[in-house]
Amino acid sequence: MAAACTLLLLGTTPILNSRAPTPDQLNAQEHKPQPATPSRGAGVERCGEGEDPVPAVAAPLSRAKEVLRVLSRMGLRDARHRPVKRGGLLYIPVTDRELAAEAGFETAVVCAERSLRGATFKGLLAERREVPPEVLARIPGSFDIVGDIALIELEPDVAERYGSAVAKAIMELHPRVRAVYARGPTVGVERVRVLRHIGGEERTVTVHREYGISICVDIAHAYYNPSLAEEHRRIAELVRNGDRVLDMFAGVGPFALHIAKLRSATVIAIDINPYAIACLRRSLELNRLRGDVHPLEGDSRLADSMLRRVFSHVIMNLPHSSLEFLPVALRLLEPGGALHIYLVAGSAEEARRLVETRAGAAGWELRVVEVRRVLQYAPRRWIYRVSTCTA
Repeated sequence: MAAACTLLLLGTTPILNSRAPTPDQLNAQEHKPQPATPSRGAGVERCGEGEDPVPAVAAPLSRAKEVLRVLSRMGLRDARHRPVKRGGLLYIPVTDRELAAEAGFETAVVCAERSLRGATFKGLLAERREVPPEVLARIPGSFDIVGDIALIELEPDVAERYGSAVAKAIMELHPRVRAVYARGPTVGVERVRVLRHIGGEERTVTVHREYGISICVDIAHAYYNPSLAEEHRRIAELVRNGDRVLDMFAGVGPFALHIAKLRSATVIAIDINPYAIACLRRSLELNRLRGDVHPLEGDSRLADSMLRRVFSHVIMNLPHSSLEFLPVALRLLEPGGALHIYLVAGSAEEARRLVETRAGAAGWELRVVEVRRVLQYAPRRWIYRVSTCTA
């Protein structure tokens, strides 16, 4: 009675006044559908791979959407299994057969394919018991996808023993992912990750899409962080048509590509890593841009000996070392130009102070326009962008 009242409170009429058509009633119709219990059911034969025997509500196809809506409102819909279509009926998996029957629905047990909707890769690992609980607790719940390659931080012993299971779960949830790597820390001046292949295709070059821009990335040889997509766009929106921009640590060129996609500007993109510059050159072939990007392989410490003081914006995305290059950047920034410095700090106040102190020691006076927290780097430590203007 309570379940029937729930239906009325939801403002939905029970199917055929509390009962769906029985198989005998349907067999009497002209189309002569199959019996209500599918040929593959819990009591008939084993379910196929990827299927489970589950209770389900039998709904006429003409009213299937209505039944789905009612079951969802009642909290009975089993979203972990897909509906099964058989002989003029749609069998909708439910979490409680007794409650469904009490509400007036015709029920059956069917073999239903498992659905991954709402699932997580750690949930899949736990269900399959492929990874011990104590190890599962050491695996992060998130990972990055660059193009069609997934990157997840795993401790070496976890990657070695359970990496293949982790990769399988990730690729099952994300069919577009073709390769999975366990990643370690970023090392060296070229900012490359220590990687371990754990599943899928063994390749490291991919094309990532960001705001409609195709970015060539070699994850084994060049730095790229997909979490900075919004920041790449923010900086591009600060640039005006006709501006000249210097990206001192360009990597594979996301800042440069965003700017040239959005504005008729000129960007000089410098990086010491030849692999990163090669990726940027490939990206220039893949995109139609409004502005001009000039990749330059070299050491930004020498930038002021190669370039003139003509830049309206200078981007310094090298959080651990950007302040070391501040004097060089200031010598290339035109009067009134904007400097965008990325650094690691514990607070916005600390980030501002570090920039002002370093500029003052070099004999420059800067006006801080914005301090923005961009990404968390470690507990109580963040990457900040400090945007400044010269006098």
